Amino acid sequence: MAQKRVNLFLTYATVYAWAHYRLHAKLKVPRPQSALQDVEAVELKKNIIPAVLTFQKYFGKGKKLRYLCQDETRLGLKTLTGKLIAARGVKPVAPILWKRENFWLDGVVEPLSG
Repeated sequence: MAQKRVNLFLTYATVYAWAHYRLHAKLKVPRPQSALQDVEAVELKKNIIPAVLTFQKYFGKGKKLRYLCQDETRLGLKTLTGKLIAARGVKPVAPILWKRENFWLDGVVEPLSG
């Protein structure tokens, strides 16, 4: 089935009203996500804690386990994101390219010893 292309020139208010009242969509601020983000590195971080707990459960019986707490922050310019029209119940994600250099600052502490 071929799609028919129609050129319509509508005001923003018309598009907003149609999407909001007929499609029940809302304006939402998207969660920023870097277009240059390494997906494998993010998944590796998500899997570290369960791996440590699994190690302790099966192999660490009677052995000393050091518990470390870690936090990180990014210092630099954060790009402003506007609102998008999205369907109800959908959390939009917007690909962002940061405009300036930035860097990550990581910190690790062992609560028992400080």
